[in-house]
Amino acid sequence: MLDDADALYGLGEFRDSYMNLRGKERELIQFNTQSAVPVIWSTRGWGLMWDNPSRTVYRDTPEGMSFSSDRGDIIDYYFFAGDKPDDIIASYRSLTGAQPMLPAWAFGYHQSRNRYHNEAELVEVASRMKELGVPMASIFIDYHYWGKYGTGSHRFDESLWPDIKALTKRLRDDYGTHSVITMWPCFKEGIDNYNRLDSAGAILHGAKAIDGVLYDPFNPEGRRLYREMIADIIDSGIDGWFLDGVEPDDKNSFLPTVTHDGPATRVHSAYPLVHTSNFREALDKQRPGQRHYMLTRCAWAGQQRNGTAVWSGDIPTTFDELSKQIPAGLQFTAAGVPYWTTDIGGYLKGNPKSPAYREVFTRWFQYGTFCPVFRNHGRRHPFNTNGPNEIWSYGDTVQQIITDYIALRYDLMPYIYSLSARVTMDGYTPMRLLAFDFAGDSRVLDVKDQFMYGPAFLVCPVTTAGATSREVVLAAGADWIDYRSAKTAQGGTTVTADAPREWMPLYVRAGSVIPRAGDVIEVWPGADAEFALYEDDGSSLDYLDGKYSNIVLKWDEAARTLTLGADARAPRHEFTVRLRGVNGAKDSVKKVAYDGKAKTVKF
Repeated sequence: MLDDADALYGLGEFRDSYMNLRGKERELIQFNTQSAVPVIWSTRGWGLMWDNPSRTVYRDTPEGMSFSSDRGDIIDYYFFAGDKPDDIIASYRSLTGAQPMLPAWAFGYHQSRNRYHNEAELVEVASRMKELGVPMASIFIDYHYWGKYGTGSHRFDESLWPDIKALTKRLRDDYGTHSVITMWPCFKEGIDNYNRLDSAGAILHGAKAIDGVLYDPFNPEGRRLYREMIADIIDSGIDGWFLDGVEPDDKNSFLPTVTHDGPATRVHSAYPLVHTSNFREALDKQRPGQRHYMLTRCAWAGQQRNGTAVWSGDIPTTFDELSKQIPAGLQFTAAGVPYWTTDIGGYLKGNPKSPAYREVFTRWFQYGTFCPVFRNHGRRHPFNTNGPNEIWSYGDTVQQIITDYIALRYDLMPYIYSLSARVTMDGYTPMRLLAFDFAGDSRVLDVKDQFMYGPAFLVCPVTTAGATSREVVLAAGADWIDYRSAKTAQGGTTVTADAPREWMPLYVRAGSVIPRAGDVIEVWPGADAEFALYEDDGSSLDYLDGKYSNIVLKWDEAARTLTLGADARAPRHEFTVRLRGVNGAKDSVKKVAYDGKAKTVKF
């Protein structure tokens, strides 16, 4: 039986709007829009991983907390202890595997829709984004690029994509963006790849996905053949991988099958872990020394070690759904898998010409700017894969708002990328439900529509149609500065924040150091602060050999000084240090040349 003071979090991505899991019940099973990760932790300093991938029911009742699984020979679980939630999650990752660094471009803005049909459509979008001067980390080709060759052929139909190697190079060189394609773990009956897998006993007959049948990633020969089959497409110059349908896609047709490791009912939830492990093995072999970007629709415990980010599946396009996605993502990252996102605007429907949907899309885009992965995707009106979903599809007013948010994302990139280093090296979680940092304030333990992004930002999405303000709970233990007005509010209070259509309420924790683009270091005063500015080459695995710099930035509130710590590995910088003026005071700006030696700036 748990103590009354225990507040519980984790278990993965669910659309039930639960935050504190005390007194709740959840069925842990995977399907499109739900991702079960059987990791839970308490604000009283303990955590638990229930190591069973069959259907499991979690319950917390007055008689105690329990896990009950359908299949299994033994009870297998791991217990973690730590002073803080970050310590508990770091312990969990030390057991199940650290999250590798993603390539730096993965933290930028990703443009996608269902779907771009051919090279001309894709290049037209990339060209217009360049003309507008809007940065774009990647553009998603999505699926059916295989055309006449069939699902699972892992080939591009040349009538649609004449020279994929030349295209991917052109996207990088001429348009400054990367390419991402969909990869499904299924094969159309009759094609050569299907027949080879079937001959090896590695097809799960009856398990449907798109117009194909799933392969068995639990089968060693099936894994080997799959890696062999995707070798050419890995060599095509594609930069990222959109691993769709790994729940697996059609749960009801998968569960009656028998895998190499036993009935599907026994191993179900581990399918995405095993498949992404196999995919990463292929990437590691063919692209040694490089970081990989994989986005997948589901995850299980330990999947962070494969470097995958996760998105929440084919969700509706409503304000109600947006309100569900916020706690879903926070519970997912609380379960130890740090990189998560939604399809901005939702996936299923949405008419870019509708004023009502434009409001949904705008508010969702504002929220998406502060998700670990920032990706716009969906199947828009008229829902026949021709529906537009580019930033100009929503009218001039919306285009300007979301362009400003893309600019904000890139302006914060040094902060965001530095957080990603903490993820890999310290087991940190960037998108944080409030109990991570403010468990002592009982008011925040069940807050479902606010979160921290790193140590500095309190993000307050707007989830109600027509809203021009919203209530914000300001956690005790810090004072808070309104990002737009620079006015300070006391922690431990609830305020009404302005929320005009063009702005989502955003607060900065008093006592924050935020590195920004252009070698700007921004200090928000009010308390002592510390932040480490991390830099590396953004693409290789050289960071594993210590080839990076980590400049520790310390603000002393009483002395009014910012100290830049020594790091001989750091490149030279001409920093602009901006002390933000609050409550009507003006900003103070000073320049400092940094050459790896410690420097102190006095205000």
